[in-house]
Amino acid sequence: MAIRTGIIGYGLAGRLFHAPFISCVPGLDLTHVVTRDPSRAAQAVGDQPGVQVVGDVDALLAADVDLVVVASPSGLHAQH
Repeated sequence: MAIRTGIIGYGLAGRLFHAPFISCVPGLDLTHVVTRDPSRAAQAVGDQPGVQVVGDVDALLAADVDLVVVASPSGLHAQH
């Protein structure tokens, strides 16, 4: 059973550091990305086929993920 994983933020950290590693680790399944930026949403779908993009953290948590990676701007980490 794969661990359903979501990333909050698809900027530099989410796109270049977290998503590629999650995608290559057996047992992790990158299922969701949180971003409100349309260009980053399109990039996430292009980079990670099958990923669902949601617009906020509440939508991610409602999606029943098992693991959340916080890759939002550092000033938002505690909130997220």
